[in-house]
Amino acid sequence: MEAQVQQVIASLPLIINNYSGEVLAYVGSPDYFNNVKLGKNDGVQALRQPGSTLKPFVYELGLEKGLIKPNTI
Repeated sequence: MEAQVQQVIASLPLIINNYSGEVLAYVGSPDYFNNVKLGKNDGVQALRQPGSTLKPFVYELGLEKGLIKPNTI
């Protein structure tokens, strides 16, 4: 099983049922005990800051208020 994970991890971190959108499997850390390669890392369950998640809302607010235009850099 570990060998299969190593083969797939580089190109497919999630396995999703395309019909339902259900996540069937994910690998958070392919080598749990290897701290040099970010062992014990689980980006799916880890708490994160919202970061770029808020950008579309901020941009929309700016557009609505006329503070920016669609071609604003």
